[in-house]
Amino acid sequence: MTIESIYITREDGVMSRYGSPNRDLWKYGMPKRVVKIEWAENGNKHEVINSEGLAFFIIDKIDKIAIIKLSEGDKKNELALFNCNGSIDWIANRTIMIDGSSIFCEYLWFDGFCEDNLAILLVVVNKFSYVKFRILIDIRNGEQMKILDFR
Repeated sequence: MTIESIYITREDGVMSRYGSPNRDLWKYGMPKRVVKIEWAENGNKHEVINSEGLAFFIIDKIDKIAIIKLSEGDKKNELALFNCNGSIDWIANRTIMIDGSSIFCEYLWFDGFCEDNLAILLVVVNKFSYVKFRILIDIRNGEQMKILDFR
Protein backbone atom coordinates (compact mmCIF):
# COMPACT_ATOMS: atom_id res chain seq x y z
CA MET A 1 0.00 0.00 0.00
CA THR A 2 1.39 3.36 -1.02
CA ILE A 3 0.18 6.93 -1.19
CA GLU A 4 -0.61 7.97 -4.76
CA SER A 5 -1.82 11.15 -6.47
CA ILE A 6 -1.87 13.75 -3.71
CA TYR A 7 -3.97 16.83 -4.44
CA ILE A 8 -4.39 19.97 -2.37
CA THR A 9 -7.29 22.42 -2.60
CA ARG A 10 -6.97 26.03 -1.47
CA GLU A 11 -9.74 28.06 0.14
CA ASP A 12 -10.26 29.91 -3.16
CA GLY A 13 -11.06 26.59 -4.86
CA VAL A 14 -7.78 26.23 -6.79
CA MET A 15 -6.67 22.59 -6.82
CA SER A 16 -3.18 21.35 -7.65
CA ARG A 17 -1.32 18.09 -7.64
CA TYR A 18 1.23 17.94 -4.84
CA GLY A 19 4.72 18.09 -6.27
CA SER A 20 3.70 19.92 -9.43
CA PRO A 21 5.52 23.20 -10.18
CA ASN A 22 4.19 25.87 -7.82
CA ARG A 23 4.74 28.56 -10.45
CA ASP A 24 1.47 27.44 -12.06
CA LEU A 25 -0.41 28.37 -8.88
CA TRP A 26 0.90 31.94 -8.94
CA LYS A 27 -1.24 32.73 -11.98
CA TYR A 28 -4.24 32.44 -9.63
CA GLY A 29 -2.82 35.07 -7.23
CA MET A 30 -1.11 34.94 -3.87
CA PRO A 31 -1.12 31.54 -2.15
CA LYS A 32 -4.19 30.85 -0.02
CA ARG A 33 -4.57 28.43 2.83
CA VAL A 34 -4.98 24.75 2.06
CA VAL A 35 -8.41 23.46 3.15
CA LYS A 36 -8.44 19.97 1.61
CA ILE A 37 -5.88 17.21 1.07
CA GLU A 38 -6.82 14.23 -1.10
CA TRP A 39 -4.85 11.12 -1.93
CA ALA A 40 -5.36 7.66 -3.34
CA GLU A 41 -4.13 4.29 -2.13
CA ASN A 42 -4.73 1.19 -4.27
CA GLY A 43 -7.44 3.09 -6.16
CA ASN A 44 -9.28 4.12 -2.97
CA LYS A 45 -9.66 7.86 -2.42
CA HIS A 46 -9.14 9.51 0.96
CA GLU A 47 -9.43 13.12 2.07
CA VAL A 48 -9.07 15.44 5.03
CA ILE A 49 -11.05 18.70 4.97
CA ASN A 50 -10.84 21.63 7.36
CA SER A 51 -12.25 25.03 6.38
CA GLU A 52 -9.88 26.79 8.81
CA GLY A 53 -6.77 25.37 7.15
CA LEU A 54 -4.43 22.40 7.02
CA ALA A 55 -0.69 22.01 7.26
CA PHE A 56 0.74 18.70 6.13
CA PHE A 57 3.96 16.74 5.81
CA ILE A 58 4.25 13.63 3.67
CA ILE A 59 6.51 10.94 5.13
CA ASP A 60 7.45 8.96 2.03
CA LYS A 61 9.60 6.49 3.93
CA ILE A 62 6.57 4.98 5.68
CA ASP A 63 3.72 6.10 3.39
CA LYS A 64 1.98 8.29 5.96
CA ILE A 65 0.81 11.89 6.07
CA ALA A 66 1.13 14.06 9.18
CA ILE A 67 -1.60 16.71 9.22
CA ILE A 68 -2.22 19.69 11.47
CA LYS A 69 -5.85 20.80 11.43
CA LEU A 70 -5.58 24.52 12.06
CA SER A 71 -8.17 26.48 13.99
CA GLU A 72 -8.89 30.09 14.81
CA GLY A 73 -9.88 31.64 18.10
CA ASP A 74 -9.92 29.48 21.22
CA LYS A 75 -10.28 26.22 19.32
CA LYS A 76 -7.27 23.91 19.33
CA ASN A 77 -5.00 22.84 16.49
CA GLU A 78 -4.81 19.05 16.16
CA LEU A 79 -1.85 16.99 14.96
CA ALA A 80 -2.61 13.53 13.59
CA LEU A 81 -0.72 10.92 11.59
CA PHE A 82 -2.76 9.35 8.79
CA ASN A 83 -2.01 5.96 7.27
CA CYS A 84 -2.09 5.67 3.48
CA ASN A 85 -5.53 3.97 3.77
CA GLY A 86 -7.00 7.10 5.41
CA SER A 87 -7.17 5.74 8.95
CA ILE A 88 -5.63 7.71 11.82
CA ASP A 89 -2.55 6.11 13.36
CA TRP A 90 -2.42 8.53 16.32
CA ILE A 91 -3.41 12.00 17.51
CA ALA A 92 -0.68 13.85 19.39
CA ASN A 93 -1.12 15.19 22.89
CA ARG A 94 -1.22 18.99 23.11
CA THR A 95 0.57 18.98 26.45
CA ILE A 96 4.37 18.95 26.31
CA MET A 97 6.90 18.56 29.10
CA ILE A 98 9.54 21.26 29.50
CA ASP A 99 11.91 21.10 32.47
CA GLY A 100 9.48 18.89 34.36
CA SER A 101 6.52 21.21 33.80
CA SER A 102 3.47 20.34 31.76
CA ILE A 103 2.72 23.06 29.18
CA PHE A 104 -0.30 23.31 26.89
CA CYS A 105 0.74 24.10 23.32
CA GLU A 106 -0.57 24.59 19.81
CA TYR A 107 1.03 22.93 16.78
CA LEU A 108 1.84 25.61 14.18
CA TRP A 109 3.82 24.14 11.26
CA PHE A 110 6.19 21.38 10.21
CA ASP A 111 9.91 22.09 10.23
CA GLY A 112 11.32 18.85 8.81
CA PHE A 113 11.86 15.13 9.27
CA CYS A 114 14.67 13.39 11.15
CA GLU A 115 15.31 10.02 9.52
CA ASP A 116 17.80 8.95 12.18
CA ASN A 117 15.16 8.66 14.86
CA LEU A 118 11.97 8.57 12.75
CA ALA A 119 10.66 11.87 14.07
CA ILE A 120 8.90 14.88 12.64
CA LEU A 121 10.08 18.30 13.70
CA LEU A 122 7.34 20.82 14.43
CA VAL A 123 7.06 24.35 15.69
CA VAL A 124 4.72 24.78 18.65
CA VAL A 125 3.69 27.76 20.74
CA ASN A 126 2.91 27.86 24.45
CA LYS A 127 -0.75 28.99 24.55
CA PHE A 128 -0.20 31.16 27.62
CA SER A 129 3.22 32.80 27.14
CA TYR A 130 3.28 32.65 23.31
CA VAL A 131 6.88 31.39 23.44
CA LYS A 132 7.69 29.20 20.41
CA PHE A 133 9.57 25.92 20.61
CA ARG A 134 10.61 23.25 18.15
CA ILE A 135 9.64 19.73 19.15
CA LEU A 136 10.54 16.28 17.87
CA ILE A 137 7.56 13.88 17.75
CA ASP A 138 8.11 10.14 17.33
CA ILE A 139 6.19 9.06 14.21
CA ARG A 140 5.71 5.56 15.61
CA ASN A 141 3.53 6.68 18.53
CA GLY A 142 3.06 10.48 18.53
CA GLU A 143 5.07 10.93 21.72
CA GLN A 144 7.33 13.88 22.45
CA MET A 145 11.01 12.98 22.03
CA LYS A 146 12.86 16.25 22.49
CA ILE A 147 12.31 20.00 22.88
CA LEU A 148 14.58 22.38 20.99
CA ASP A 149 14.87 26.15 21.07
CA PHE A 150 13.10 28.08 18.35
CA ARG A 151 15.66 29.48 15.96
